[in-house]
Amino acid sequence: SGICPSVNSTSATIVVDPATVAGTVTGGSTICEGSSTGTLTLSGHTGSVVKWQVSADGGATWTDIANTATTYSTTPAGAGTYMYRAEVQSGVCAAAFSTATTVIVDPATVAGTVTGGSTICEGGSTGVLTLSGYTGTVVKWQYRYNSGAWTDIANTADTYSTTLVVPGVYEYRAEVQSGSCGSAFSTATTVTVDPAVVAGAVTGGTTDICLGNPTGTMTLAGHTGNVVKWQKRVDGGAWVDIATTLTTYSEIPSTVGVWDYRAEVESGACGSAFSTAHTITVDPAAVGGSIAGSTTICEGSSTGTLTLSGHVGTIVKWQRSDDGGTTWTDIANTTTTYSEVLVVPGTYLYRAELASGTCPNVFSVVATIVVDPATVAGTVTGGS
Repeated sequence: SGICPSVNSTSATIVVDPATVAGTVTGGSTICEGSSTGTLTLSGHTGSVVKWQVSADGGATWTDIANTATTYSTTPAGAGTYMYRAEVQSGVCAAAFSTATTVIVDPATVAGTVTGGSTICEGGSTGVLTLSGYTGTVVKWQYRYNSGAWTDIANTADTYSTTLVVPGVYEYRAEVQSGSCGSAFSTATTVTVDPAVVAGAVTGGTTDICLGNPTGTMTLAGHTGNVVKWQKRVDGGAWVDIATTLTTYSEIPSTVGVWDYRAEVESGACGSAFSTAHTITVDPAAVGGSIAGSTTICEGSSTGTLTLSGHVGTIVKWQRSDDGGTTWTDIANTTTTYSEVLVVPGTYLYRAELASGTCPNVFSVVATIVVDPATVAGTVTGGS
C-alpha cells in the first residue's frame, strides 16, 4: 500500500480430485443354477466404490447392490443372464459405472421321462419312444437288455425307435445336460419283446383204439408260448374247444370215428397259432352176429347157405366143430355166407370170427347142421 511494504493475503486451498475412472468388472462365467458366481473383481478404477448393480434384462434396468468393496459374489436366484457392474466416484468428480461382466446361469438339468414302452412281437418296432419333461439338451440315449449293462445309442433327438429281433425285456433312457450343469439320466421305459409263436405238434397217445378205451396221454411239444386251449373234431367236422391249458391231454372218445386233437398256443403280442394235430381212429366194438341156416341134412348133402347177419366188424374167418365145440377147425372164408357138402354123419357147429380194428375179436352165435347117416335098407332074410 503506497510506500508501505507489501504483504500476502491468507491463502486459499484448491483440492483437485483425480477424474473418476470406473474401471472394469471381471470374473463373469457360465454357471449352473444354484451355484455361486464366484468372485467378481473391479480393477483399473480411480475413485471409491459407491455401490454395485445387477441387471437381469440385458442392461435395460439395474438393481442396486449394497457393496462398496472391489469384489462381489452371490448365488443368483434363478436361471438367466446376469450383468454386474460397479459405480465409482473420485471425490467431487462425477460418478461413473464400470464396464460390466456377464454371468450366465444355466437352468438345472431335469432329465425328464421316456414314455412309449409297450409289449411287441419279435421282429416288430418299438414304436416311438418319447423323452418329455426335461430341461437341457439330449446327449445320447441308452438301452439295456434283461437288466444287463447299459449300452450307448448315438441319438440326440427327443424321440427314438428301433426294430427288435431278439425276445426279452429292453429298457430305454436318455441322458440330458443343461449347459454347465451336470448331466442326468431320465426315467426309463420298458419294451417287452415276446418270442414269435411256435405252435408245435401234438404227439403220443395211440393211433387206433376201441370205443370205450382212453386215447392215452397226448403231449404238445416243440412249442413257444402258452397253451390257450385244446380242440378236437370227429370225422373232419367242426372243431370243438377243450378247456385245458396243460401241455398234455387224454380222454375217452364218445363215438366211433376219426378224431383229431390239437392245441392253440399264444405268445403275448405275437398272437396265437394251432399245433399240428394228432389223429386217433376209434373203432366200434366187434359184434359177432348170428348165422342163419341151421338144419338137418342127409349124409352127402350140402349144408345149404349159412348166412351171417347182425354183425359189426370184418369177417376174419369161419370155423367148424364136429365135437360139440371142444375143438374148432378154421375155414378160409371172409364172406357172410358159407356152404359145403358133408359126407360124415354127425353134428356140426359153424361160427364166424369178427374183428374191428384194435377191439377184441368175437365169434358169432353158432349155427348147427345135423347130418343124418344115409338110409341103408338092409336085407330081409329067413325065407324058406
